[in-house]
Amino acid sequence: IYTSGHTASMPQLVYVPMINEWGTGPPLPIRLSLPGGQLPSAIAAARHDTSTGGNLYGTTDLYAISGDTLYRFPVDEQYDGAEAKALVSNSFLSSTTTLLSMTWQGVTTLWGRNGSNEVYYLSCMTSQAAEPGSWSTPVPILTGVEHIAAYMNRADGGNTIFAVSGQKLYRLIQ
Repeated sequence: IYTSGHTASMPQLVYVPMINEWGTGPPLPIRLSLPGGQLPSAIAAARHDTSTGGNLYGTTDLYAISGDTLYRFPVDEQYDGAEAKALVSNSFLSSTTTLLSMTWQGVTTLWGRNGSNEVYYLSCMTSQAAEPGSWSTPVPILTGVEHIAAYMNRADGGNTIFAVSGQKLYRLIQ
């Protein structure tokens, strides 16, 4: 479980595993951070899928946006005191308040809604997610959006984004 917020005046980004793999008591919280002690405006966990094989199934990478920069905590770097690595800086990411992730057949796609109420996405091969140059440029797909929600059809990997703009509900399918 990932949470982000303030405790008193200090920014907090915390991960608490659902299962304590090292004992019988509750799992201990793991404090994560962004460079300069920034607070993320949006976070999303990207679950590793089974379509590419490997032993990461059931684990997650964490993505966070602060300012106009996308950061990543890979599953093997989510330890107490870990600091995220920057992946993409683009003004289109500014003030992102909603971030969603989908991983299917070796591709990770992030969907977001920025401070200008624009929906965008960016993606890369999951195996290259740690390499900043491997991510696509954020692609705008809808404007004037108040809320977004995601659904992935696990049968065929189809990405579906639901967006609300005024009195209209949009369904975007990839």
